[in-house]
Amino acid sequence: MLDRQTSRTIVRWAIFFIVLIGLPLGFLAFFIYGTVCIIDPFFYIQRIGILFGEILELNEGSSFGSNINLILITVTVAGLIIFTVIFGRAFCSWICPYGTMLTFFGKLKKDKRELPEVLQDTNIKYGVLLGFFLSAFVMGRYAWCDVCPIGGFYRATGPFAYEFAWLLVFPIVFFLAIALMAVYYEPRGFCKYLCPLGASIAILDRISLNRVQLPSDRCVECHKCDDICPMGIDIVTETRFELLNDSEVSKALDDEGITNLSRENFEELPKELQEKISKNLKYYKVPPGECIRCYQCVDVCPVYNEKEVVPAVIKDPVTRITNFEEVNMGYTPELALKEANRCLQCEDHPCMDACPASQDVPGYVKAITEGDPSKSLEIILDTNPLPLTCGRVCPAFCKNVCVRGKNGDPIAIPTLKRYAADHGKFPKIKAERKTGKRVAVIGAGPAGLTVAWELTKMGHDVTMFEALSKGGGMLAVGIPEYRLPDKVLAQEIENIKSLGAKLETDRRIGPDFNFKHLFDEGYDAIFVGVGAHVPKAMRLEGEDLEGVIPATDFLRDVNLGKEVKLGEKVAVIGGGNVAMDAVRTSLRLGAKKVLLVYRRAEEQMPADPLEVEESKEEGVEYHLLRNPTRIIGQDGKVVGMEIIKMKLGEPDASGRRRPVPIEGSEYRIKVDNVIPAISQAPDLSWVPEGTVDITKWNTIDAKEKTGETKVKGIYAAGDDVTGPQTVIEAVAGARKAAKAIDKFLRSGERAAS
Repeated sequence: MLDRQTSRTIVRWAIFFIVLIGLPLGFLAFFIYGTVCIIDPFFYIQRIGILFGEILELNEGSSFGSNINLILITVTVAGLIIFTVIFGRAFCSWICPYGTMLTFFGKLKKDKRELPEVLQDTNIKYGVLLGFFLSAFVMGRYAWCDVCPIGGFYRATGPFAYEFAWLLVFPIVFFLAIALMAVYYEPRGFCKYLCPLGASIAILDRISLNRVQLPSDRCVECHKCDDICPMGIDIVTETRFELLNDSEVSKALDDEGITNLSRENFEELPKELQEKISKNLKYYKVPPGECIRCYQCVDVCPVYNEKEVVPAVIKDPVTRITNFEEVNMGYTPELALKEANRCLQCEDHPCMDACPASQDVPGYVKAITEGDPSKSLEIILDTNPLPLTCGRVCPAFCKNVCVRGKNGDPIAIPTLKRYAADHGKFPKIKAERKTGKRVAVIGAGPAGLTVAWELTKMGHDVTMFEALSKGGGMLAVGIPEYRLPDKVLAQEIENIKSLGAKLETDRRIGPDFNFKHLFDEGYDAIFVGVGAHVPKAMRLEGEDLEGVIPATDFLRDVNLGKEVKLGEKVAVIGGGNVAMDAVRTSLRLGAKKVLLVYRRAEEQMPADPLEVEESKEEGVEYHLLRNPTRIIGQDGKVVGMEIIKMKLGEPDASGRRRPVPIEGSEYRIKVDNVIPAISQAPDLSWVPEGTVDITKWNTIDAKEKTGETKVKGIYAAGDDVTGPQTVIEAVAGARKAAKAIDKFLRSGERAAS
C-alpha cells in the first residue's frame, strides 16, 4: 500500500510525462475536434458513443481521422482506467480543475443550506452519465461539451465550431449554476450528485488498489472525519461500526467483556485480541466509489495526529528551587490555541460528567479555539467562582476520562482553564435584586467562597468569617506560593467581594461567636465550611520529638511568613499532593537532602503526576514501598527514623493493592526532620451540644445533595462534611448548599434560634 506522500510523488511524475506526451495529442485533438479536452476523459467516453452511433447509422457524427480517433480514445480512456486502478478517485481532488474551483467558491459563504431532497442522492450522477452517453450515441453530438465551460468555449471558437456562437450561453449558465450550488449549498455538491466524469471514475474506483484507511480499531468516534469529508461519506459508520459488527471481532470483544472499543486503550488489549482485530481491519477502509482521496479525514484524525499534549511554560528546576516564585507559567495565546484545537468536542462530554462541578469543559475550550478567552472565562464562572485557583491546583478528574487520553495525552484542561482566567476579561456580573436576607458563612476557604459567590449573586447579604488573618482557608495556608501565588488567590477573593460579599478575618467560631450569636444578630441562615486543618497522627514512637512537624502546620507557618527552621536532611511521609508540597517546600527552605517515604508503589500515589515529575527534577529522593516504624530521638530531638520494607498484597477497599510489611527488613536512616503528610481532619471541638450532629468520622452530618443539617437554617459542605477532598469537590458541594439555602430563604421558613 502506497502512503500519501509516495502517491503524490508518483502523480507529479505522471503529470510531468503526460504533459510531454499529452501536449502534442492536445493540439491534435484541438485541430480535429475544436477542443483541448484531452484533459477530460469524459470527452472520449462521449466519442465512443458517437462512434458506435455512426457504426449503427443512428447519427451523423464526423467519421474523419478514425485511426487518430482510436489512438486518442485508447490513450485517454486507458490512462484513466490505469490511473483510477492505482490511485482511486484521486483525479477528482488532485487534478480536476472543477474540484479546485468549487472548493474555492465554497469558502465564500460559511453557513450552508440543505440541498433539495430530490438532489440528495449520489446515484443521480450515474443517470446523468448515462444521459450524456446516450445523447452522444443517438445525436452524434458532444452534449456534455455544450454545457462544460471549457469544452463549450473551444467548441464555440475552434476551427470546427458550431454555427452559432450563442451556444456559449449554455456553458455560462451551467458554470453559474454549479458555482451558486458551491456557494449556497455544498462546495462539492456537483461532484457528489451530478458530475458524469465523477460517476465514470466512481465505477472504476471499485477496483482500485489504493483506499484510505483510518484506524477504526482505535477510533474514538469524534466524527471529525465525517464533518470534514467533502463527499459527505459517513466514515465512522462505514469503517468503525462495520469493524465492530464483524462477527469474528464482535465475538472476540464479547469474550473479553469489552462493550465499547473506543473507550479502551488498544495497546492494553490482550495480544490475541489485537491480532484478531488487526487481521480483520484491512477489510474496513473508507469505501470506494465516493471517496476522492483528498485525505482530509486522515489529516484531522486525532488518533493519527497531535497525540502529545502541548507543554506549558515551566521554569528551570535548578533556579526555581532557590525561591517561591510560580513554577508553571501556563500557556501563551499560541500554545493555548494549539492545545485547545486538540479537543475532540465529544458529544457525550465525559470530561463534563467527571467534573464534580459539571463544568462545561467543551464549551470553554471551544471558546479558546475561537480566540475568545473572555467568553471562555464567562462559561467557567457559570459553575466555578475560582478559575484562577482551579486552573493551577485542580486535580482534574476530567483528564482521567478524556477520550484523547485513550490514544495519546489527554487535553490539558486545567491549563486551558487557567489560560482563560489569566487572559480573559472578568465579566461584569450583576447581582439579583436584594432580598433583605442575611447569611453568615463560617470559613472563607473554597467552600465558603463559593457559597458567598452564589448567594450574593442571588441577592442575599453575605458575610464570611475567617479564623485566619487572610481569606482562602487551606488555599491560603496549605498550598505553597510557587503553585498558587498569594496575589492570584487575593484576586479571586476580590472578585467575590466586588459582588458585595463581606469578609471578616481573625474571627474564629467558638471563642469569638457561635450559632446563637449569629442568629441573634439577625442572620437568617448559616453555612459552615471550616475545612480540615488538623493533622492526623501517625501513632508512632517518637512522634512527639522536636523536629517532627505535621505537614499542615509546616505549610501554614511557611505561607503565613513565620520562620521555619529545618535541618539538612528531611523525610516527608506520604504520597499525596500535600506530601509533594512539603518535599518541594523543604528544598526551597534550604534542606540539602529531602526524602519522600511512601508505603506503596509510585503508580499508586494519589499525587498529581506532574507534581511527582517536577519534584524529581528538583532533586527529591523517592523511597517507595517503605513505611516508618518509629522515629529515633536523642536529647528530645529527631536524629533518625526506622523504616520497614513493604510489598504489595491483595487489593484493599480502594482497589489498590494493599502494602504488606516484609518481616525482618527494617533499617535505619539519619534525618533531622520528619514531616508526616498522611491526612488531616476537621476541628469540630467548638460545635455546641444539641446543635448539628457529628459523625463517627468526626465530620458534620449534612445531606449530600443539599448540605442541610438537622438544625433548620444551618448548612455545611466541604472538607468538614466529606473529610479532606479537592478544591473542585468543595466548590461542587458548596454550590448545592447555596441553592438549598436560597430555596430556604425564599420559602419564608425561619431558622432555629
